[in-house]
Amino acid sequence: MHSFDTIIIGAGPAGLSCAALLARQGRSVLVLEKNREIGPKVCAGGITWSGLREAIPESLVERRFQEQRIFSRLQRVTIKAAVPMVVTVDRGRLGRWMRDQAATAGAEIRSGCRVEAIGAATVATTAGEFGYTHLVGADGSNSLVRRHLDLPRQRVGIGLQFWLEKTLPDMEWHIDAGRFAGGYAWIFPHGRRSSVGIYAGRGLLQPRELRARLLGWAQERGLSLKGLQPEAYLINYDYRGSRFGKVHLVGDAAGLASPLTGEGI
Repeated sequence: MHSFDTIIIGAGPAGLSCAALLARQGRSVLVLEKNREIGPKVCAGGITWSGLREAIPESLVERRFQEQRIFSRLQRVTIKAAVPMVVTVDRGRLGRWMRDQAATAGAEIRSGCRVEAIGAATVATTAGEFGYTHLVGADGSNSLVRRHLDLPRQRVGIGLQFWLEKTLPDMEWHIDAGRFAGGYAWIFPHGRRSSVGIYAGRGLLQPRELRARLLGWAQERGLSLKGLQPEAYLINYDYRGSRFGKVHLVGDAAGLASPLTGEGI
């Protein structure tokens, strides 16, 4: 059995960032990702300027937005800044770039490797058993590592989006408490397409009703989403700590997303 100083479960932005940082410090790191392809995820792909944006190359940026258009029932506001407040990226390209950064730093990355059981010092996977000194759960809102720690996950949001095969001019946020149950609808333009979606706390609106309200709102905006396949995802913002002895949680597994906007990366 091969042992590592740190095993990281999940190869999203949090897990790959962790892997690169530890590997650069000379630690032996293994990243386990259940999907064969690293990167793609149901996500609108917006990154704040003050967050991850300054850590990625310009080549990954699809659109830059120095203006944010915010709509409510009472007013329309445009917020402007000297630098882009938000940029959009393709999650597949971002994931592949972060994978390469972690691998170059010395981390071992195994995709298509599903974790089947977590022990006190071992992880059993479809590729065999591995030992660890430290374990990092970076495996998203439905984290296996979080369940291993027996941590509840009660405060969760749900996002639902459609990809419109054209790029729209502006990034927009639409706030309507009556229609979106305290959440909001969005338009996030990318290079050749645009994410049109809705976010709300789970339990406030059922997925079917969430979809119906998004379709109705989009139709009013002159956006035809008929025939398009929706994507849905859970966003965990139920933070209950990040360090539990030699087991750690990061990203959505830790519940670090914003409960207000659902923003994580």
